Amino acid sequence: MRKFIEQLRSDEDGIGIITALSVSFIVFALGATWYSLAVHELDEVSFDRNRTQALNVAEAGAKEAMALLTYDVDSWRTDAQSVGFASSGILAGGICDVQTLETVAEGVVEGQGEYWVAVTKVDNLKYHLESWGWAPSRTSSKGVAKKVLLDVELVPLGGFTNALFAAKGGIVGANFKTIYGDAYSGEDVTISAQTSIFKNDDPYRGEGTMTVYGDLTIDSGSNVFVQSDVNVQGRVNDLSASTQYGSTVQIRSDGTISSYLNSYFKKATVLGGEVKIADLALKAGSNIGGATLIPNANDMQPVPDVSLPVFTFNAGDYVGYTITYYANLADFRAYVAANGNNLKGVHVVAAGDGSVVNFHQNTFTDNFVLIVDGSFEIRGTPKKGSTPSGEPASVIIVMKKATGTLTLGQNFQSVPGEVHHLVFSSGIVTSTNQSVIYGAMYGYKDQTGNRLEIHFRPPTEGVIQGFTFDPALADSFIPEPGDWRDVSPNSEPVTAYCTP
Repeated sequence: MRKFIEQLRSDEDGIGIITALSVSFIVFALGATWYSLAVHELDEVSFDRNRTQALNVAEAGAKEAMALLTYDVDSWRTDAQSVGFASSGILAGGICDVQTLETVAEGVVEGQGEYWVAVTKVDNLKYHLESWGWAPSRTSSKGVAKKVLLDVELVPLGGFTNALFAAKGGIVGANFKTIYGDAYSGEDVTISAQTSIFKNDDPYRGEGTMTVYGDLTIDSGSNVFVQSDVNVQGRVNDLSASTQYGSTVQIRSDGTISSYLNSYFKKATVLGGEVKIADLALKAGSNIGGATLIPNANDMQPVPDVSLPVFTFNAGDYVGYTITYYANLADFRAYVAANGNNLKGVHVVAAGDGSVVNFHQNTFTDNFVLIVDGSFEIRGTPKKGSTPSGEPASVIIVMKKATGTLTLGQNFQSVPGEVHHLVFSSGIVTSTNQSVIYGAMYGYKDQTGNRLEIHFRPPTEGVIQGFTFDPALADSFIPEPGDWRDVSPNSEPVTAYCTP
């Protein structure tokens, strides 16, 4: 061999052969390296995709569990309350009844992965959710497992749970509205300017949802952002080119209450990535910015038709509070003028005349209730306030006449952490100036504007006994999730419950 190589070296043709063999060897070696790197990169991409999808599947399973708890589907809530445990199912032999997550894109059913969920009771109407997700499946050789934890509280609908609530009069949004918490309307909602609905300030409840028992109409030129879910019983007609939906949009397409034949989005951004509609399609020309459209989605629970609480004054409800009666607003204003640094108790005015009540720079030394049978305007920012125990003073403003109007006037504002408001009108709520409320606003019809800002704060139980909520809501709830936690799937593995 050595003699053969030496002969090649002495021959120019031989040198060419050696060079060709060397180049071929290098090419083959590099090719093998490139192939190995390509396979590795593909595996990495596949792993990352499956990891992300598994997390999405686990979160979807947790969301389904929240719905099952909320509506007590298949006795989920009953089992969790009475037995202390509920799940997506355990079959004979201790096998997990793993569910397949499917989406419908352009009419094609796509399997996205598999999930299994366990729910344990923590306290009355409080639950701990564990959800495992596998992608592309739990049996795949390249499958990835993820797990999420979530604590959920079910909040009864029969109470003051929304930052902004309008009954059958609906909501007409003009100028600027900024809501921290949840918003509900029992009729159509029309937005004609900037409106934003955000998750509430910690630690107060309110995920930033919008719920509409009617149609949602967003006029051209409006600037709208809703941080969490949008639930519409009717349809959506979004003519704006800048609306942002922070989570899932669910449209029940109820033709018995909708004025539209199909839902339409001019140019919407759906950060949650999913639009579910009961119709077969959106109106032609709709643009949902690449979000997944799920048509013919008939598994959505209906939006509850919630009526405005009924207010009835009964002196016996206000144990421990001094009750004062007035013939008219002029007499009540005289009380405020004389006691501006020591406002407290329950005050009942027999007749409203549309005139002004001003609490500017007054001090509330305990919870305070004003009940007026007729229209009036409320103004002013209190100086400060608290209860004798150091809690924020709850100031309850009630306009009890169904044909009346409660107007939020000049400088009407709460004092965060000191004076919180519950604004309630059996008729219309409107505004003439910027208002900032820490509390809640409930009315038959909301037509406020002029930079209304609401941060939801629950009212004090001791001063809201006069309100009666729809008895049909006795078993109706809103799920209030805590923070999502992505943990190792082996932290309390699924096999602690069953075998997948």
